[in-house]
Amino acid sequence: MSEKFSLAVATPSHRGLFTTSYVSSLWGLQQSCIARDTRIELLTLPNQSMVDRARNTLSSFFLHKTDFSHMLFLDDDMGFNVADIMRMFDWLDYDVVAAMYPRKEFDWARIKQAVLANPEIDPTLLPLVAGHYHGMQTFLQEKDTLAAALDAPMPVREIGTGIMLIARACLQRLVNAEIPYAAAGEEGDFPVHEFFIQKVIDGRLVGEDFYFCNLVRKHGGTVYGCAWPDVVHTGSYDFIGNVASIASVSSQSEY
Repeated sequence: MSEKFSLAVATPSHRGLFTTSYVSSLWGLQQSCIARDTRIELLTLPNQSMVDRARNTLSSFFLHKTDFSHMLFLDDDMGFNVADIMRMFDWLDYDVVAAMYPRKEFDWARIKQAVLANPEIDPTLLPLVAGHYHGMQTFLQEKDTLAAALDAPMPVREIGTGIMLIARACLQRLVNAEIPYAAAGEEGDFPVHEFFIQKVIDGRLVGEDFYFCNLVRKHGGTVYGCAWPDVVHTGSYDFIGNVASIASVSSQSEY
């Protein structure tokens, strides 16, 4: 790891609430960075319901008010294996390196497929195959797959910002390209650049994260995705109670 590497962890938070997975992961990341003599600091922006505004403010603050070499977007509902994220730092020269992570849904079709293919599978292993990644990233080529990024980062078209490492030089290049910005004022004594917005691109309404990826690539950068990190994307779930349905697929001795 480069001696010049330093890290600002940026977390936008709508209500200022952080999941236990996030807190545990951030604590572990801080310990690992300190052990490697890597400077690390947390940048937060609570009570901001507009995520694109929050990301723009944090990114601009990072660029104009700190001297860290890299910013790591880490959303307050994300958790990870620390060693996996530290491994991402091996590619510091890249513009953007992001972890692939699932949406807040179960892939029930894959769960069924796993059970049918392995009837004796340990039920405790099913959560490991339940991750639903569809739509969380888009590839540059049709033949590209998630598994292709298990050993090293692969170039992608678009990817989420939940766990995204961005080089200072990448953001500076966008500023030099004269992307729109708001003058210093309400957000602080620094300009806020339009890195992240929701916009229609190629007939698709894309979120602020996908827009940013397209902006980076438009100005000569490359966005990479990695699939090796073990991640947790915490959400809510409605647990349905329907005894009649349960009884119809269970033995009478159970229900």
